[in-house]
Amino acid sequence: TSVDVDLSPGLNCIYGGNGNGKTNFLEAIYFLAHKKSFRKKTGYSQILSTESGKNEIIFTVSTVNLNNKSDYYSVRYSNNESVYFKNGKSLKKKLRFGCVFINPFDSFLFHNDSSFRRNWLDSSIKKISTNYKRLINASNLLVKQRNSLLKNRGKNLFAQIDAIDDVLADLYYKITIERQLFINELNPVCTNVFFEVFSESNTIFIKLSSKINLNN
Repeated sequence: TSVDVDLSPGLNCIYGGNGNGKTNFLEAIYFLAHKKSFRKKTGYSQILSTESGKNEIIFTVSTVNLNNKSDYYSVRYSNNESVYFKNGKSLKKKLRFGCVFINPFDSFLFHNDSSFRRNWLDSSIKKISTNYKRLINASNLLVKQRNSLLKNRGKNLFAQIDAIDDVLADLYYKITIERQLFINELNPVCTNVFFEVFSESNTIFIKLSSKINLNN
């Protein structure tokens, strides 16, 4: 079965009875952006239909940007390779679509679990900023090295720890700046989205709480 779906700019509401494909539609968008499902324990083989003639998944999507420029994309996924096309021409690099999926459970944890909130923010920013992804990966690697040193307690332990801490301090400062920039871009949108969803005029903004002083 093939279904064409046209999305309008702004807020779109998808509704229907159980089993009509609402979640499948969202999963297709998410899979296109991240090459995986948002459902736990759902891999490539689980996405394929038992009636599939070939061991592959094909996506086609057209987009219109803010300047009304249209582009047509198609992607073919298989176990061995992923092939990307833009406007009929093959691409050497994979497509990058900024996509964040939020379910009600995520919303609850976002407001009640600081570690979940931080990890969610990190994963969201990494999808749109290669620099942020590089900073997070570098800091995670250094933290692992630091923990390994503390566990093994080798020679020159404190000198090595101090050296790592100096680099980590610089990375965390840059990470905090990136987070603040992301929030600065997000805040003007929050109030408009709240009004579209609830038809109430409230000023909504996100505030970053950090021990790192960005004014220095």
